[in-house]
Amino acid sequence: MMLKTKTSKAIKALGLQNNNFSSSRIIILILVVLFTSCSEKKSRPVTSMDTARLFIESSLNGDFKTAENLLLKNQSNNDWYRTFEAFYNKLSPEQKEKYKNTNYQINSFNEVNDTLCLLNFSNDYRNKPMEMRLIKTSNEWFVDFSYSYQGDKIQ
Repeated sequence: MMLKTKTSKAIKALGLQNNNFSSSRIIILILVVLFTSCSEKKSRPVTSMDTARLFIESSLNGDFKTAENLLLKNQSNNDWYRTFEAFYNKLSPEQKEKYKNTNYQINSFNEVNDTLCLLNFSNDYRNKPMEMRLIKTSNEWFVDFSYSYQGDKIQ
């Protein structure tokens, strides 16, 4: 009963009461729009460069869900990424904000072949060049995150 009253008020507020819209049609329309927008999948980047950019931006912004979907699936990558995520989560709110507001730059980009790219980048907050390897498998590009930290540690 309360939903019908709220719906009627919404219909009146939108000026739809004189049209041939029933409240049930409007509710169905609203539900379709909500379910469609909630179930939309972000499209994967197509190129190695776009994959690298989205990964870098997502990681700097603390959007681990997006970044993790771009990781090459293996235990080493998972372990290193969990270490990075734990490092990021321990940062102060001010430090996280600095990462979110930093600019990054691609220093070099080398397409070794059609399934391997190497990229060097840095951000103006840490100003430390980092290497990234991207590997194409099943026609999609993935970040080999462990490559960036081999022989190094996150600090």
